[in-house]
Amino acid sequence: MSTNSNPESELRSHRHPNPWKPILKDHIAIASAHTSAIEFSLATISAPEPSKGIPFPTPRLRTLVFRGFWLELPENDKNPHWAKLNPQVRARQDNAGGWESEILTFTTDARMHKATSEIFYSPHSGNENLPDILCVEHARLWGTPAGGGQLTTTGGGAWVEACFWFKDPPAQTQWRVGGRCYLLALEDIENVNLPYVKEVRRRIEDRVCAPGDAEGGVSYREEILAHFSNLSPGLRASFAGAERGDVGGAVQVRSGEPLPEGYKLPETVEGLSNEETVPFGGMDGGRGEVARKHFRVGLIIPARVDRVDLGERGGAGRRWVYTLEGQGKESRRWVEKEAWP
Repeated sequence: MSTNSNPESELRSHRHPNPWKPILKDHIAIASAHTSAIEFSLATISAPEPSKGIPFPTPRLRTLVFRGFWLELPENDKNPHWAKLNPQVRARQDNAGGWESEILTFTTDARMHKATSEIFYSPHSGNENLPDILCVEHARLWGTPAGGGQLTTTGGGAWVEACFWFKDPPAQTQWRVGGRCYLLALEDIENVNLPYVKEVRRRIEDRVCAPGDAEGGVSYREEILAHFSNLSPGLRASFAGAERGDVGGAVQVRSGEPLPEGYKLPETVEGLSNEETVPFGGMDGGRGEVARKHFRVGLIIPARVDRVDLGERGGAGRRWVYTLEGQGKESRRWVEKEAWP
């Protein structure tokens, strides 16, 4: 990878009140006391796949683990090397009132269907006046989505919706967060000479708040590696495994049967689960390089938030809709309106 830019991005923003994020963070904190992972459902639209008998866009839904807000990565106490591996993130968390954003994050494999055929897809990708320009640019440079399943790079821009359901009191609330989604790749995230990378970073930085006395900036590469090393050793190893859904070519394996000869489950690949020998980033050797090549951090930049609290009014519920209005950091603000549930 050739990089011709300063690896640190200067991020500055005025802080505007966000009426929904503190409530969502409270619900996440309450739920975290009873579960090891906060999960949400991610809804997307998939590109047509005529070769599979699907000639039209189709909805897709899956459950993902919430990895915190961008620049607010929570520490994983199951990974004792986390603080040592990520001095940038550790120092930022030690500084009260530090960097923050309202951008939701998740992690994924670049070979997954959502990465190759959904997050880079716009239903109107043939008309530059209608879709997100990043989807158009990606199609121009790399071909249409689902066209062979090739690895995507930094980019995206498709509209998605994330849904959290906190069913237990005192929350009893459903959250739906809609916005554009992007994937960040170690391969090219620091190369701002690439127009699509520059545009993705601009959109992220437009929604980030930095402390008034912040010095320097944020290294995107270190931030991505922080997400990578914050995963469990077995999950990190899975990114170096076979393609998702592949069980050794055309061989079908029934439950309880042995795997095909020569095939290893990702978590048993030698050298990937030994935390005592991992350097910065989580793994060494060629397999670690393969894993990081496939690793992506997904970002959802909210534009609309819908909160339904079923604990209100004796179970009848109350609903609030938050929309982002205005252009630019100076004038943009969240508008809260109560709606009938």
